[in-house]
Order: sequence, then structure tokens, then C-alpha cells
Amino acid sequence: MATIQYIEALGAAFLGYLVVAREARGAGVGSSLARRAFQEVLRAHRAVRRGRPLGAFGELEHLHGRSRFHRRRLRFWARLGMRPLQIAWRYPRLEPGTRPSAMYLAFKPMRPGQVPLTRERMSSIVRGIYAEIYPQPRARKVLRRVLLSIEKGPARIDFRDMPEEAR
Repeated sequence: MATIQYIEALGAAFLGYLVVAREARGAGVGSSLARRAFQEVLRAHRAVRRGRPLGAFGELEHLHGRSRFHRRRLRFWARLGMRPLQIAWRYPRLEPGTRPSAMYLAFKPMRPGQVPLTRERMSSIVRGIYAEIYPQPRARKVLRRVLLSIEKGPARIDFRDMPEEAR
């Protein structure tokens, strides 16, 4: 199963989930689902705009530990062109009593000669993702923390090296 949501205001998409049954892993099912989801981004974008979409964003877990499974998961996303961005992304608290989780916001560019992700553009993208994906009022505090990390960061947002646990 894969879920992807095109965010028209951003000209980009957000990949919410990609889940493959344990017994089907390693057979190319996840790659096929992800490629199909990215094709849907192109289709959705072309229905409302010309050209190519900015790309697809998604969340990757901070995988603590060095298990083979964790390393394989990060390498899987890297092979699909999805790389963590240099921002302090947080998955908001979605239920009372839970805490926000540190995650990687990953990005798969879909335009040739990709437009740089400046601090201002990244702030706008983050606001758009939170408005569409996490509209709950309790997510606002986490959104402010993410935006503050962008403001204090470099003027241009680049990709991180793949986390050490992926090696």
C-alpha cells in the first residue's frame, strides 16, 4: 500500500505511507509502489499545471541502531532518489499524550535543473505540508519549531549525507 497526496499550492506531493507485507519484501513490490506513486504525482500535477512538479516529500524515521533492516530501509529510499534534507523535521504529536518524533524530511526532485530550496522556499513548503497533512491545532507548536530550525539554518537547504545508520 502507498499513499501520496498532491499539494497543489506547492506543486509537489507528500508520500504518507509505503507499506509492504513482510513476506513480500525484497521482491520489488515497494519499488513498484513508489514508482507508481511518483507517476501519480506527475499525473496530478499535469492535470492542473504545465511542466513537471517540484517533487515528492516524505518522512523517514530516525533509525537508531544498526540493524540490517534499518540500513536496507534507508538505502531503499536513496535508490528511489529520496534523500533527507538538512532541516530539523518533527512528526507532530497526533494524539494527546504522545510526543513529537524526530524524523528526516526527505525529498525526491522531479524537475531537471532543480530550483534551489532556499530558506524562504523551504519555510513555505513546510507550511504547506503542515496545512495539508497536519492541520490539527496541536501541530502548530511543532511547526513553529521546524520553521525556527530553518530560519537558523543555512540560506540554501541541501541534502544530508545519508545517515550513518544507512551505511
